[in-house]
Amino acid sequence: KRLTTVHKENGVEIKVDLSRAFFNPRMKGERYRLAQLVKDGERVLIPFAGVIPYVLVIARYKNVKITAVELNEEAYKIGLENIELNRKRLKGEIESIHGDAFEVLQELPTFDRVISPTPRGVDALALTLSKARKWLHYYDFVHEE
Repeated sequence: KRLTTVHKENGVEIKVDLSRAFFNPRMKGERYRLAQLVKDGERVLIPFAGVIPYVLVIARYKNVKITAVELNEEAYKIGLENIELNRKRLKGEIESIHGDAFEVLQELPTFDRVISPTPRGVDALALTLSKARKWLHYYDFVHEE
């Protein structure tokens, strides 16, 4: 099976390897909606950034400074490739950090906006809330019983 592809959405190209990193193409509309909420000049934090789809879509449309944090080394590397793949399309600046969000965020200042696409089984609400000066967009998995 082919598990590597380039997904095109919202004016960016997102390289994905589903054998190494999680990616949900169904969140395309939500990523665009968030990009429209963000204002030029904001400082945005995205922990659990994965292959950085939220980062790319926001930086495509807004002149912002985004800090992305990702623990999975493979997803982090693909994220760096995605920045280069889209470099000429991006209005915003991106800082990508490889590390555990629970450790890295302790050292970071607060941000105007935090967008947290939280992985399944991780409770990061208190951590991300402590870093959001104005806005927190917190995504979590809901388990039906």
